[in-house]
Amino acid sequence: MMSKVNISIMLSVVAFAVSLVCAMLYSMPVNSVGVIISALSVLVTVLIGWNIYSAVDFNKKSDILRDEIKQLDKHKAEVADMIKATQENLQCKWTVDIMEGVPLMIATQLDDNLEHTLAECVRVYKKNIEGSVFAKSVALNYITGISCILYQKGREHDITVRHLAEDLSASVSVEDVQLLWNDIFQCKPLRHEYPLALLNDLLRYLIKLKHSDNSPPQD
Repeated sequence: MMSKVNISIMLSVVAFAVSLVCAMLYSMPVNSVGVIISALSVLVTVLIGWNIYSAVDFNKKSDILRDEIKQLDKHKAEVADMIKATQENLQCKWTVDIMEGVPLMIATQLDDNLEHTLAECVRVYKKNIEGSVFAKSVALNYITGISCILYQKGREHDITVRHLAEDLSASVSVEDVQLLWNDIFQCKPLRHEYPLALLNDLLRYLIKLKHSDNSPPQD
């Protein structure tokens, strides 16, 4: 399709050509002046009408453009509100996240019973398995550290990991231990680091003990 500018130029060229033709016919018996005036009047009227149409069309496009700009501003404001709400939500979650881990940190400092503290850490880990990342991380660090301390203390009296598991068996549930073991060791290859390897053995013994405790008696 031809643009409005090209159409206007073509009409102007036609008007100029008609004017030349009419000037050449001036010597003929035809009323050339009337022909020229009539032709130019028609062309000028067409050009004026076309320019008016172009102006009206431009105003319509300007209105459409203004509406689109308003829509963009509206969407931009909505996005800004969403970003603000997301930031506030993340800040709130982070605060709750910290608050979930603080009681555990305090308990580990005040409680001298490491077996009880370890059981509490396992409970907190399960509670925050899909929630507080901070509390989960704190619990895992304490679980690993306390397991290592208890094992080192046990070795002084020839106590094995199996005996440590037996001592802890009454304080934790099999579901808590199974969840912890699956989350740490089954979702990724076991890293052969001493604390994690020790924790792996401890949890496996605990799971075995808990299942044996829950198994029905043999006839």
